[in-house]
Amino acid sequence: MGVAGNYWSACRGRSDREFVAKLGVSVDEAEESVLWLTAFIRSGIRNDGETKALLGEGEQLRAILSRSHKTAKENRKRRIKRKNQLANSTTHEFTKSI
Repeated sequence: MGVAGNYWSACRGRSDREFVAKLGVSVDEAEESVLWLTAFIRSGIRNDGETKALLGEGEQLRAILSRSHKTAKENRKRRIKRKNQLANSTTHEFTKSI
């Protein structure tokens, strides 16, 4: 439930920064789920088809969330860079006209 809860929380983030941070927590939770399922299978505690299927789904969710997190971070950096460039060009044009 940690993955779903943190993803839901990320989607309700109040800012880009909060969204990226909470999405990262969701990725961490997916990683932990994959870790535990892998441990169950390798130790022989559970080595059935259902557990293996859950591991496969967990790996897919982890991949999707990881890629989403990377994209969100890249988009945030681009927005900040664009905002700074706009602010600098506006300041330059303003001081140039004085």
